[in-house]
Amino acid sequence: MARQRFPCRTAFTLIELLLVIALILTVSGLAVPTLMRAYRGEQLRAAVREIAAAHRLARSLAFLRSTPMELRLHPSARRIEVHGPPAAPEAWSTETLFDAESQHETAPEEEARPATAESVRVWAEEVRLVRVEINGEPRDETASLTLPYTPGGGVPEWCVWLEDRQGERAKVRANPYTGRVEVGYERP
Repeated sequence: MARQRFPCRTAFTLIELLLVIALILTVSGLAVPTLMRAYRGEQLRAAVREIAAAHRLARSLAFLRSTPMELRLHPSARRIEVHGPPAAPEAWSTETLFDAESQHETAPEEEARPATAESVRVWAEEVRLVRVEINGEPRDETASLTLPYTPGGGVPEWCVWLEDRQGERAKVRANPYTGRVEVGYERP
């Protein structure tokens, strides 16, 4: 008598499929809130990185070029800029300026020379600047602010507090002695 062969079982049962789906849903339910919390604070951390990078750039350029630099904060535009000194007359215009009345050559005015922007950085709309201190003195957090960097890399002590829409805050402080940026986060 010939032996009857049973075909190999290669399919999944309904119970096995339901168990896998339940396992995937359970893992997703645990992972999604964690991922959302991590993403929620990312815009605040990105704004802190932008301010710290602008500070490092301004300090480095002032030191390397032996020339004063400026860090400009524009809270309403959520923008931070690094500016060098005004460009030398020969660098900003190759044309000769003429006085319209006398048709004589004139030298460009000192005020007319544009300041060079080394870097312009913008942070997210969800993050706002809530407080500013320079050398321990509170400043208007809505007004534009210019921080000087000396040719030797010196910087005033400044602190800015940023806040995102969820109420999480970050304090960014420039240490005037070491030039390092110190960051602290506060959760609501």
